[in-house]
Amino acid sequence: MCCRSVQGRVVLFELAPIDPRSLMQGDYMALRFAIDGALPRRDGASAGRLPRFAYLDVDAEGRARLVGVGDELPESSARVAVRIRMRDGAPSVGPNAFFFQEGQADVFAGARWGELRVAADGTALLADLRDENLQRLGAPRR
Repeated sequence: MCCRSVQGRVVLFELAPIDPRSLMQGDYMALRFAIDGALPRRDGASAGRLPRFAYLDVDAEGRARLVGVGDELPESSARVAVRIRMRDGAPSVGPNAFFFQEGQADVFAGARWGELRVAADGTALLADLRDENLQRLGAPRR
């Protein structure tokens, strides 16, 4: 886990189901975030530019809920903005893979949440995976 020391607000994103054949491939896990399905897409009807940010409300446990999209950082510190990036041809708030040490696939198989560290400028880095009870998976945090 390369990013545990990264500074930023902890925000938890629910993981969406993916093709189980691509869930575990070698020393990484393919990821998809549930929130990505609600982000605007570039298709024939709306082939314009995508918004720069996803606006989130974050509950007391850190779980994110999409409340809108736009091009400016929010003025209120109560709202979190995460940069929208293209991943595998679709907009996403996070990476499409999580890498782990060889032989640790069983440890991460129960992942249901991605823990991202979100900076004030909307940059987000995946720090950990969590289970359905929001417990971190893998090595204990230092």
